[in-house]
Amino acid sequence: MQLVYHAKNSTDDRYVWIDYWTEHSGKEVPENCPCCGEPVEAPNSFVGAHVRLSKEFGQPQETQHLFVTPTCNDCNNKYKYTHHRDEQFVVEDDYLVDITHL
Repeated sequence: MQLVYHAKNSTDDRYVWIDYWTEHSGKEVPENCPCCGEPVEAPNSFVGAHVRLSKEFGQPQETQHLFVTPTCNDCNNKYKYTHHRDEQFVVEDDYLVDITHL
């Protein structure tokens, strides 16, 4: 388990990130959003959120890892443009797909 937070301004359009996550994790999207804990009724309501490890907070950004993990679209839209370290959440290790070097 890892404590993570949404990465600030990391969005890009190179991939459909939830599809990238599914392909590289080998997992199906969970029933509940890991960020808010709410049930997500439609699997297509998940997006691939970019997150960073909380234990790396404060390090220079170029030394921090960047991961994609599923969250509901509401959480992703709420936090993706800010450093909301106060809104940390726990993700299972195998739900983190490292995209640092893409």
